[in-house]
This record gives sequence, structure tokens and C-alpha cells, in this order.
Amino acid sequence: MNYFREQDLWSHHFYLPKSLMLDEQFQDLSAEAKIAWSILYDLQTFFYQAGWIEPESGRVYFYHPQRFLDQISKDVINLELLKELHRFRLIDYSTTEIPKLVRYYLIKPNMDESRIHHSRQDQEKLIRKMDEYITSLTAKEPEELPKDVIRKKNADMLKAFIRKHNLKHDDLVSELYTVCIMQNPKKLLTMDYISEAYQNIINTSSINEMPKESTDGDYDEEKIAALNYMKNGQRIFDQSLIRLFNDDTLLIMYKHFDLVEYLHYANRFSLSILSQQKTHLKLTMDRFNMLLDQSFSLYDVENGEMAGFHTFFEKIVENQYIFEREQKLQDEVTHKLFALPDHLKEFTYKEMKKALEHFPERYELVVNNLRVINTIYQDQEGQLPDTIFEKAFRRLFMKDQEIYSVNGFFKNAIVWIQEDESKPKKARKQENREKDEKKDYSKQEWLEKLVNMKETEGSIANLSEEEKEEYERMGEELEELLKDLED
Repeated sequence: MNYFREQDLWSHHFYLPKSLMLDEQFQDLSAEAKIAWSILYDLQTFFYQAGWIEPESGRVYFYHPQRFLDQISKDVINLELLKELHRFRLIDYSTTEIPKLVRYYLIKPNMDESRIHHSRQDQEKLIRKMDEYITSLTAKEPEELPKDVIRKKNADMLKAFIRKHNLKHDDLVSELYTVCIMQNPKKLLTMDYISEAYQNIINTSSINEMPKESTDGDYDEEKIAALNYMKNGQRIFDQSLIRLFNDDTLLIMYKHFDLVEYLHYANRFSLSILSQQKTHLKLTMDRFNMLLDQSFSLYDVENGEMAGFHTFFEKIVENQYIFEREQKLQDEVTHKLFALPDHLKEFTYKEMKKALEHFPERYELVVNNLRVINTIYQDQEGQLPDTIFEKAFRRLFMKDQEIYSVNGFFKNAIVWIQEDESKPKKARKQENREKDEKKDYSKQEWLEKLVNMKETEGSIANLSEEEKEEYERMGEELEELLKDLED
């Protein structure tokens, strides 16, 4: 077979053999498979540099081709493409001494010169036919068309000229109509003819209206001048970097150009870094431009980050993301927990915020079941105390709880807490103490309990007396147990 060898590798072009496109033996090979072959060919140089070459035969080999193709596109089933290439004898493989490790070889397609030459002849014939057709169209005399057809075509072209140049002077339009339409009943006009007629009217009459190209509302003369300055007039940025940004981004930089120029010379701003940030942050273009404009407006030159504008820009993006994430959570709580009073909605929102930061997997489970929690609260018909709801909701985020159904777990949590609340205080303490003694916590688990308890100390002032005593008791017991574990 025609394997790739060292002398085939040093090419600076993306290679797609004509035989893959023209040879009949490859006419059923899919376009995706042809592109996959071209990608693997482009990587042959890197395989050689990695030392993946057989010294005895000089054949270049590689491993796991699907992984290389996945880096280019994960939307295509690349494993099927490899099977297709193997079926058409464009890729080969062999086993190695290491189990499950397979060597792959890319195969050069056979070049059928006669077939390629035949295809060129067909293309030349097609070009000649197209030339003849175009010549036949241009050779037709306008007189062959009916007068009413010629008049309509000329009128449509004149209307297009008037719209394009935004002509509004009635006398000018009337005279132009007379010259172009009335005086040429048998001649098809061109845009050049109408433009020349317009210039003659302007030069020989007292009418003074020069043509103006109609412009979109977003691109008036001021914006066109601004873009022209950013692309051709300014001298602080290289044109190759300017071309990395669209017109809207350039207009934003023009709007803040004094600041941009100052930051550039102070080594706090770089177009190349901004381009990298645009790619890295994965923002839509509209969102990128909105946040860039906001960052320029808010950046404080006197107290700006010494690291530069780009650190500040990333903070703006991050803060905007956090704000939108919290706003989305607020909307979820407001709309899905509509049966809850406002103070319980506020409580739920705060707990969900903490869970989003520290327990994201459980957060997703709970946020997708907020309507279930709302229904359970409605079923209680106003008989569920706030403290019971809050304790049951907190249990949804206990790390030692496995939740398979939020509906069942939350209902059971309410029942358990209500039963526990109905017991005398001393009995509850004794029961909790016995439970803790039965559990064999590791040192890490006790540390987590102690840390979680200390994190809640800031809100102890809002707890009831019973809850305060419970936290104090838990704290003392946990500290004693932690000392025992350390000893």
C-alpha cells in the first residue's frame, strides 16, 4: 500500500487530493470522511516529530485517531468516519505487543491521471458552453423586447437609482425621468447611463443636489467617519489587530479612544489580550460589546488596577455573570414558590445561594423541584409552621443525606421534624446524643460538622432559645470529640 513516509510530510498546504474528489472509486466516500482524511494528513508531520515512525519501513503511524478528530469537531460521529476510511482503504491499522494498543497508518489514495484528465476536459466543455450562453444573452438587441417591457425595466432601474442616492428634489426627479424614460422608449438603460444623465442635469441646470448614498440608521456619516479613523487613521494599533474586531467593537473603542490611548501607552491595555479574552470568555458578540462599553465607562484611571484594564474587564464579566445568576435564582424562587409568604421566599433564596456556591449538584436537583416544594406547602393549607419548613428545607442540603426524590424526602423531613418537635426537650437531647454515639464519624466528618456549625454562628442571634442551646451543646460535644480524635 501507498503509506506516508518522511519525504511526504513537509508541506505548507492543507492537502486534499484531486483523486478523492474526481476518481469514481471515491464517489461514494462522504465529504465528512474526506475532511477527516485531510485533517489526519495535516497531522502527519507532528506524528513524525513525536517519533512515531517505523525505522525499518519508514512508515508514519499514530494512535487513537478518533481523539484527534474529536478536537476538531465533536458534532460528527468520528468513529464511523474512521470505519468509512478503512472501508475505502484510506486508513490501515495493525496490533502491537501492548494489549489494546493499535497502530494506525494513513494511506495515500491512488492517482488515476486519466480520470482526472477526463474530468478537466468535461469542465472545459462546461466553461465553453457557459461562455456561449453569456455571449448569446449580451448579443440580444433591446429592440427584441416589447416597448412596455423595456419601459418597466428602465423605470425599475431609475427607482433603484433614486433610492440609492436618496434624491428628494421633485424637479430633479422629474427631469431625470424625462431624459431616461421618455427619451429612450426602445433602449435598455444601465446604471452608468442614468448616473451620467444625472450629472449632465446637475451641470446644466440650477438644481443643486448631489447624490448621497442612503445609509442605514446605525451607520450614519459620523459612524462611518469613526470606523474609517479606527481602521485607517489611528496610529497606535497595528491593522492586523484592528481586523480582529467587528465594527461595533471598533465604535466602542472610538467612543472611549482617549482612555484607550492613555491605557495603551501606560501598558494597561492591549488589543491582542482583548482578542484573547473575547475568545476565552466565550461571550456572544453583543454581550462582549455591551460589557466592554460598560468596562470603559466604569474604569477609574486614578484608582485603576495596576495589572491593567483587562483584569478589571474580567471582573466586570464575572460580576455580571454572578448578578445574572442570582437574578435568575430570584426569578425561579419568585415564580415557582408563589404560595410561600415573602419572608420564606427570602429564606429559600438565601439558602439556595449558599448551596449554589458549596453544593452545586444538590442545588440543581432542588431548583428543578421548587414547584414540588410549593405544592407540598400548599397542601399543608397554612398549617405548616415557618420553623418546620425552614428546618426541612435545610435538610435538603445535608451532605450525609442521599435524595432520590425531592417530593418524598421533603414530605418525610416535615413529618420527622414535627415528631421530633413534639418530644420533650430533654428527651430530644438524649436521643440526639445516643445517635451521635452510635455513629462512627471519621475525623474529617467531625471537622466538617464543626466548620459548618461555626459558619452559622453569624446568624445565631436570629435563632430561638432552644436552637441556641442546641448549637452550644453541639459545639461543646464536637470540640471534645475532635480533641479525642487528635489524641
